[in-house]
Amino acid sequence: MRLRVLIAGQKWFGAAVYKEIKGLHNVEIVAVCAPFTSEKKKDKLFFQAERDRIKLIQAGTLNADNFPDGVDLIVAAHSH
Repeated sequence: MRLRVLIAGQKWFGAAVYKEIKGLHNVEIVAVCAPFTSEKKKDKLFFQAERDRIKLIQAGTLNADNFPDGVDLIVAAHSH
């Protein structure tokens, strides 16, 4: 059985958490909730997930209507 994870985060900390979770055995990242960015303003977590073709959800818009099915765990990966 694989643990299905959604990561909600941003910037370098979100990207570091993403990298660690991606390397875990029997864990699947099914979605990432991060700020959508452009080439001028790159969010590290957004671009890692985009590169790996992980479902992206715009930060601040996550709700029951766009929440992926079968998520076992939400990981909050942001710092203030």
